[in-house]
Amino acid sequence: MAPTTTTDSRSGSPTCVARGAPDVAVSFSHVHLYVDAIDDIDTYKNLESQLTEFSSKSINGGDEYQKQTCLDVEKCRELWNSIVRVSTKDSRDSDSGTSNAEAEFVPQNRDVVKQLIAGLGFRVTGKRMAGDGGIESNTRTVLVTSCDPKGVQVVVTALDASSSGTGVTKDKYAHFDAGNLKRFYKAHSNRQGIAVLAFTTSSIDTIYSRYQDLHPKLVTPQSMQIYENGTKVLEVYAYYQGEIRKSDADIGT
Repeated sequence: MAPTTTTDSRSGSPTCVARGAPDVAVSFSHVHLYVDAIDDIDTYKNLESQLTEFSSKSINGGDEYQKQTCLDVEKCRELWNSIVRVSTKDSRDSDSGTSNAEAEFVPQNRDVVKQLIAGLGFRVTGKRMAGDGGIESNTRTVLVTSCDPKGVQVVVTALDASSSGTGVTKDKYAHFDAGNLKRFYKAHSNRQGIAVLAFTTSSIDTIYSRYQDLHPKLVTPQSMQIYENGTKVLEVYAYYQGEIRKSDADIGT
């Protein structure tokens, strides 16, 4: 768990109140993952379409794919293979020459976004890529959510290898900047993971002031960012390396 992002809340009611501070309320917003790579948006949308077709035919297809009280695995495998063509081979999920439907499943080094789509039924509902609408960034980001508008939100960010030759050294929005990912990876032996727990609040200035007074070492180098539309983003570390207030911050939390 890396820096905790706190932003001004523009809608919704607070869900919890900070201990001893009735004037400060926060509500959970989203989880931010830092991962090894993010594929093109079309790849994820293609997978979503395939899964929707599979679900429609297997679950709503009558008794053809049923076996007693559950799905018939063999018939469902045949159905999936008929949906996923050999030409849709995913180079990251399989290095073989077969389709990703027929290749032996390997649990390591999976695409996190695809796991959220296939395993939990989530969908990619937002993206932020360099070049989209003139965006200059050194990272690639997608938003993955459940079907509930007020449900789980997972922001997933990876370094953008193509940005190395563009001259983009800093992202306009500090919480998307490559520096955050590099710092997290260095602290976690170059492993991807859950990097940020983010919250919304209408009391961000008060929270920032209290961190400066009580826990200045936990405030990240970005401190609090204020953007053109008035949105404020504060990033802080979650823990100290040792004794509270005396040791340095654990920059991997």
